[in-house]
Amino acid sequence: MQVSYLNVGGPGNVPPTAQQATRVSTVNVGLNPVNSGDTSQSITHMWGLPNAFISQGWPEVWFEGLDTLAQGSNWYCLSKAPNFAIVGRGANTASLDTTNNQQVICRIDRIWSGAK
Repeated sequence: MQVSYLNVGGPGNVPPTAQQATRVSTVNVGLNPVNSGDTSQSITHMWGLPNAFISQGWPEVWFEGLDTLAQGSNWYCLSKAPNFAIVGRGANTASLDTTNNQQVICRIDRIWSGAK
C-alpha cells in the first residue's frame, strides 16, 4: 500500500509525532493499493485517545474516493486504537491498482474534549 500523510507527519509515509498530532483534529492520508494483496493498512494518528473514547466511536474514520476504483474497493474501518486506526478494502481492483494515483483520502477525526 502506498501511504502519503498529507497534512501532518510526512513527507510520504512518515506518520505524525505525538507533538505534531496535538496541533490537529484531523489526519489526512492518501492511500493507493499497488496490488490486489493490499487489503489493509494501519494509519497512525498519535492522539493517545483513552479507551472510553474508542468505545464511544472516536476517532471517526471517513473515506473520500478520488477515482472510479475507490468505490469498487469498498473501503472501511477495520479497527481503532489509542494511537492508530486500521482500514481495509472489502474487494480488490486486481490488475488495475497502480502506484501512480491515490485511490482514496482517509480522514481520521478526533474528539475535542480538552482531555486525552
